[in-house]
Amino acid sequence: MMSRIAAVLVCSALYALTARANVDKAPRVVKGWGALMQVVTAVERYVATGELSSVHNEDVMLASAISVLQTETRLASPAKQQELTGVLATFGRQIGDLHQAADAFDGPEAKIRLQKVLATYAQLKRFYGDDVLAPARRLASVWACPMHREVVGKSTDTCPKCAMALDQPVRIPLFSMGGVRAQHTVRASIRTPGPLEVGKEVKATLRLRQLTNAPLLITDLRVVHTERIHLLIVDARLA
Repeated sequence: MMSRIAAVLVCSALYALTARANVDKAPRVVKGWGALMQVVTAVERYVATGELSSVHNEDVMLASAISVLQTETRLASPAKQQELTGVLATFGRQIGDLHQAADAFDGPEAKIRLQKVLATYAQLKRFYGDDVLAPARRLASVWACPMHREVVGKSTDTCPKCAMALDQPVRIPLFSMGGVRAQHTVRASIRTPGPLEVGKEVKATLRLRQLTNAPLLITDLRVVHTERIHLLIVDARLA
């Protein structure tokens, strides 16, 4: 029995090394698609199980995946490239609509909006061939034990240490701490007449643009957590 467990652990270790090597050598567009597949799988699960408050857990990974697909995809014609940019922007907005339903804990509406997200997701896939999507599916299909993260395999496997299902997705790293910053579906810039001073009121101009560089109006934004915009100002000296 002990030798069987040891053999399973060795196989799991080899699987983990292979999975890590596959991620390291994969093109960034493949990683981006793998990450997006993981996000969609997670969001589908949250909506199906009613865990609507967990939808926001995917925000950072979603923004990073969209950024990678936007910057790393090279299509045959400028027209196709522009079309992809538009579909990515639509996808981001639809995820935002889904967030709104999730924030309201409106399960039936979340299911309706999820279907729109999935339709646009299928549309996105048509811009890419199996040379991108197939390896992305493999990267997205690596799961880990919730108790022993070093044990990885398929979602149908169980951990040889604790017998728990491997139900935690092994996330695909898209940006290192010192890497390129992820783009967001909305680009914001803010200007003030001069440096900020403690205790002194100042007027600032906020400009919002979409990924396509088209202007975004305040009325285009939805209310999330009671406000359309949440502004955080951080002193650079805290970095």
